[in-house]
Amino acid sequence: MKKSTRRQFLTTAITSTAAAANVSLLSGKESRESDEIQARYELLDRALTQPILKKHLFTSPVIIKSVELLEFNGSYLCRVRSEDGAEGLAVAHPTMATLFPIFLRCVRGFFLGQDARELDLLVERIYVHQFNFRFNGLAIGLPLATVEFAILDMLGKMIDRPMAELIGEIRNPEIGVYMATELRELPLAEHFARLKDEVASVDVTALKLRVGYQHSGTKDIRYPGIPGKSEKLVPMVREHYGDAFTLYADANGYYDVPGAIQMGQLLEKYNYGYFEEPVLFWHFEETKRVSDALSINQSKQSACTT
Repeated sequence: MKKSTRRQFLTTAITSTAAAANVSLLSGKESRESDEIQARYELLDRALTQPILKKHLFTSPVIIKSVELLEFNGSYLCRVRSEDGAEGLAVAHPTMATLFPIFLRCVRGFFLGQDARELDLLVERIYVHQFNFRFNGLAIGLPLATVEFAILDMLGKMIDRPMAELIGEIRNPEIGVYMATELRELPLAEHFARLKDEVASVDVTALKLRVGYQHSGTKDIRYPGIPGKSEKLVPMVREHYGDAFTLYADANGYYDVPGAIQMGQLLEKYNYGYFEEPVLFWHFEETKRVSDALSINQSKQSACTT
């Protein structure tokens, strides 16, 4: 069966809609935009064909004997073992408490009895399998990533190399740790006080605060948040900690494009390091519009969370 890429789907949808309406398919501007989208997806398609795991580091098969999900007081740990007795571990994200059935029923079985050196192929098989192709995002990605980390940990221990060297090169041997805070539902004064207490409880010089309200477009009539609170919090935190402190912000997809750009400009004014998920993370074109309008980094996190 011919695989349909996202790019092909977009092209078909545009053509069908225009034909049904009996209008010209694309104006000059729309045609250029469509060409740009197609070119970007072609780059992604080529990237996906490149190998990731450095198989040449392992001269013989590493057959996976067991994949276990261990739980203690709501925390989860994945343990992978090979037939030769090698072992790898990975700590799961807290949402594994919700997603563990997918881990057990839709992910684990694909790895049992397989050669860990074929990790690239195994991951691809899981995504295209008939039982999994309807899952998207974190639902399948988080359980899968948990197993991947455990396998990479096992492979790294086998040859006494850091996990990063199995898939790339180590460019930063040390990374900073930041404190991530929540507290969005609190009034400004209480939020600021709690934030200072949390930062003081650990040894960090970097902080990520939440802007907007709750997650992923919850700006609605039920609870739109506290108007103007984030706009006041951003400069307050910078002024309190000074220029030597590294600050980040995370909206968890709360804003639309104009709102994200407005907040991003405020973050730039107060020298914040990055703006995480300014709009819904699966809205790729909207994310690009925000990115094009700002200079603040939105592409990745530059430190680990504590």
